[in-house]
Amino acid sequence: MKVPKNVIETGLYTSGKEFVYKNTQAPYKGPYYSLNDSYYVGKEYNDKADEIIKIAQSNTLLNNSSTALFSAISGITSQVLRAVRTPAIQSNIESNSVPIRYFMRQVNVQPVTIKEISKEAYDSVQGNPLYQTTFVSKDQSIDQAERQLPGVKAFLLV
Repeated sequence: MKVPKNVIETGLYTSGKEFVYKNTQAPYKGPYYSLNDSYYVGKEYNDKADEIIKIAQSNTLLNNSSTALFSAISGITSQVLRAVRTPAIQSNIESNSVPIRYFMRQVNVQPVTIKEISKEAYDSVQGNPLYQTTFVSKDQSIDQAERQLPGVKAFLLV
């Protein structure tokens, strides 16, 4: 298939931790090109090139072999670990009714992805060495939570 050169952006390179192969989720490092908001392996256009996707687009926490293994051993499913957003803390501070919010990250997954989780998910991964957890409530400030789970403050301020 003939593709106009003006829609292909070539000469791109990733040094890793940015893309994974779409089909295998294996990390990709090397030259790539962009075509119609999609990314492909190689220096130049090739209609048979493997597609790669940005890591932020792939759900590295829920589509991960160690999560699957943990799920099989513990009985905790990825459904429990899915992020559950609750109202922002700032909106509740004035009414003095700050909800308890729970957060976790899987320590063996890069890039670091912090998820807001339910109380049940928090209880199920609490104390597991594969996870860092924390919470924010009227009894524990965001700064205290940041010391337990670095990055949670930035997650909350987004």
